[in-house]
Amino acid sequence: MTTHIYDLQEEFLGTEAAKLIAGAYDSPREHASYRVTLELMRSSYEVALGHFRKISQLDESHNWRDSPPDTSLQSVALQQCIRLLDVDPKGATIEVWLSRSKTVFEAQKFAREELQRWIKVNDLESAYTFILVGQLHETPANAGPIPTANVDHSMIFPPDDLIAAFGPATGMNFKWFKNLADRADLQKARKEKGRPQRGHTRPPLFCPYLVMKFLNKPNHRVGRTLSVQHGWRLLEQHFPAVYRAHSRENPSE
Repeated sequence: MTTHIYDLQEEFLGTEAAKLIAGAYDSPREHASYRVTLELMRSSYEVALGHFRKISQLDESHNWRDSPPDTSLQSVALQQCIRLLDVDPKGATIEVWLSRSKTVFEAQKFAREELQRWIKVNDLESAYTFILVGQLHETPANAGPIPTANVDHSMIFPPDDLIAAFGPATGMNFKWFKNLADRADLQKARKEKGRPQRGHTRPPLFCPYLVMKFLNKPNHRVGRTLSVQHGWRLLEQHFPAVYRAHSRENPSE
C-alpha cells in the first residue's frame, strides 16, 4: 500500500494544504490551481479572524461563543484560543492573540480535521484526502489523489440552471445545495463537486434527471413535490439532451 509523505503530518501550512488539495504537491512549479486554492483558504481564514476581531472591537458583551460562518477556516492557533474559553470565558487569551502579528495567514497551521471539514462544507474537490493519521492502515483511501469519474459535461448542470428549471414549481433555491448530508438522493445527483478556480469557486454539477426523480418523491422534506408528468415536461423543456437520453422511462410516452 502506498502512503504519501504528508500522511504522517497532523498539521499543515496553508501552502502545503493548498498544494495537496490542488494536486500540485509534487510539482516544482506553482500551478495556477494551487494559487487559487491558497487564496480561497486565505479568504476563508480571514472570515474567521474577522469574526472574532469584530467581537473584540465592537461587541461590548464580548460574546466569544458566537461561532463564525461554517464556510470559514480556523487555524490551529485560533482553535486553541477558542478551546481556552472554557477556562477563560472573558477571552483574555484570544484578545492577546488577536492583537499580535502572529495572526497572519502565512504563520498559521491547519489541522487535518478542520481542512477535511472546510473542504466538505464548501463542497470542494480535493486531490488529497485529509484522513486521520490513525486511519492510515485501516483504509486504502490514504493514497492521496482521487481520480474524478469520467462524465459527459453536456449532461450535468450547476444549481442555477436547476433552480431556473425546477424552482418555480418546487420552491428550489440555492440553500438546497449548501448541505446535502440530509438529502441523499440529491447528493447522488451530484456528479462533480465544486472546486476553486481563478477568482471564484466553480459550482458543483448535477444530473437533472436524478434531480427530477428526487423532486418526484413526496418525502424529500424540502419544498414542494413535483408531479411525475410535470417533471418530465420541465426536463424536456430545459434539458432536452438529458430528456432524450431517458425518454423511454417517461410514462407518458
